[in-house]
Amino acid sequence: MEKFSLFDFASFILPGCTFLILSYLILSFQNIQFIPNEMPSIEVIIIPLLLVGYLFGHLLSLIGKKTEKWITGMKTPWITYLKNNSKEAEIINSKCISLFNAGFINENKEIDIAKSDKLYDTIYEYIEFKDKDEKIKILYSQYGFFRNSSAVWISLFSLLLVILILKLVGVTFIISTIISIILYSIIVLLLSFASLLLCKKRKLLTMYYVYRTFLIMNLQDKNEYPYEKKLPN
Repeated sequence: MEKFSLFDFASFILPGCTFLILSYLILSFQNIQFIPNEMPSIEVIIIPLLLVGYLFGHLLSLIGKKTEKWITGMKTPWITYLKNNSKEAEIINSKCISLFNAGFINENKEIDIAKSDKLYDTIYEYIEFKDKDEKIKILYSQYGFFRNSSAVWISLFSLLLVILILKLVGVTFIISTIISIILYSIIVLLLSFASLLLCKKRKLLTMYYVYRTFLIMNLQDKNEYPYEKKLPN
């Protein structure tokens, strides 16, 4: 959708490296060793860590996208936005018809979900190409970062859950270990919830900015839509 940037790179590599490091610490605390005890120097492992972290970042992105679809209000948030801003929706629809020869409001004055989804992507690309707006790229990268971060905590919770099950069914049942795993799981769940809230907020802000920028760019009569091109407070 957008050109790759430093922000996009960070949105993949930071969650990926965070997942790798925290996974290693969790497994080490449980005496599960999958790499040598004697760690090589930081100069030796930094490049492989960044490369593997970047790859894991893409995997976490896929997990984040799947998780996002399960959350109410994040699967089709543009529908809520357009319904709550009916006047803007009508103007956006008319501008889409004139520019792209396609609209998202049907004959019954209802919003077509599939068409509005495709047109949102079209509007985004249109703004990116014509307006050269860097803020829209930054907002989208931030949204991707929080989405991938939520996938980190969800994946770590799954790892802790597996360890907990193994401890419960295994021979070495230590109550203090079980309690610590449960506490870690609660912390991870809280972090996951916080990341998902930030992801949702950033996604809505990105969508808000895209629609408002599109309207400002294409209105001949500025009095028709007297808003500034900025994010809400």
